Amino acid sequence: MHPAELKRKVVNRLARASWLGLRDTVDAAREATRIRDLMGLVEALDFSEDDLEANRKLLAAAARLREPIGIVNWFLPYFQYAFYGGIHTILRFASGLLERHGVRSNFIIYDRPGASASEMKARLVEAFPALAAMPLVVLGAATDPVPDSDASVATFWTSAFVVMKNRNTKRKFYFVQDYEPLSRSALAEATYRFGMPAIVNTPGLRDVIEREFRLPAVAFTPATDPEIFHPPPRPRPRTPFRVFFYGRPETERNAFEIGLSALRRFQARNGDAVEVLVAGSSIPEAIRASAPGIRFMGLLPYRDTGDLYRSCHAGLALMLTRHPSYLPFELMSCAAVPVVNVNPANTWLLQHQKNALMVEPSPSLLSDALQSLAEGHDFRERLSQEGARLVRSFTWDDQIDRVLRFMNGGDAAR
Repeated sequence: MHPAELKRKVVNRLARASWLGLRDTVDAAREATRIRDLMGLVEALDFSEDDLEANRKLLAAAARLREPIGIVNWFLPYFQYAFYGGIHTILRFASGLLERHGVRSNFIIYDRPGASASEMKARLVEAFPALAAMPLVVLGAATDPVPDSDASVATFWTSAFVVMKNRNTKRKFYFVQDYEPLSRSALAEATYRFGMPAIVNTPGLRDVIEREFRLPAVAFTPATDPEIFHPPPRPRPRTPFRVFFYGRPETERNAFEIGLSALRRFQARNGDAVEVLVAGSSIPEAIRASAPGIRFMGLLPYRDTGDLYRSCHAGLALMLTRHPSYLPFELMSCAAVPVVNVNPANTWLLQHQKNALMVEPSPSLLSDALQSLAEGHDFRERLSQEGARLVRSFTWDDQIDRVLRFMNGGDAAR
């Protein structure tokens, strides 16, 4: 072998060995960081029998209170954007309670000691300007003191541990927006046994919480913002048939792989007669390349989503937990027909062949459901009109008033 060739091979082998060693070092460092974070979480979620007993006594005393709530502490996880998902709903309730009933709020970021309070406050106010005068506190540790309050609200399963141990409040509540034990197992399930009355996002999930954990609970039904989500001003063109898919490959409960497989079948069957639009997350190039006819739009600004839904005849919205997600509400508000997977906890809202199509989470069955909408204009219009009629009956003012009656110890109509 020529000396230069030998030298090249030796250098390449050393370089490869160096890279493999570096990769092993990086992987080991990541694993060490993961274990350290988990250990820190375990310490933060630890509690004693004294904590449980103090919590039981406070809840027993709270059940006898009838004085109205004036100040609420909301224990919020760190968030990047206040316009999407659960954080937007929580802030909407805080804003509604202030504007409709004069109930003030303190916002407590409990899980990111290094977060900037001013930055978090700016994100919050961008979404709900009415909350500009409400204080926001970033805890340096879970044991840091928090402002006194008439009520403290856990808003995520990890915050339930912090609220359970909090003793300078008169009442405690658990704001439940999904069934976390399905993904978080025993630690999340333990929080439902702390006994805090639950404020539950949707009646179907409320029924699960009441049945399985016997917690006192009130359900609220999400409404949509009529300025953003409303039917199109004129009938959509019949062709091409447009479908929206809420695609988030990083979130298992949204069943991205099943949805994309269904859409690839649907598009292959119809060609240019259909358009498929996917938004909700950044999609890796390898996945986009596997579906060349599908348009991937990434993460859209909240206020742009209404225009997108109004341009679509149907929306594919998959959810594997006991909550419908907000997408069916928003699609129906824009007169698009939701196509969803079978989920008994969501039949209070989504009714097969009445306001939606609900089929088993099979790519072939989901594709067939979309095909029936593409081919059946009158059928599609009937479902569209019924869905739009239903969601117009839900208002945030009604939901906020119901929840406050419950929090104040009164009856909340089911």
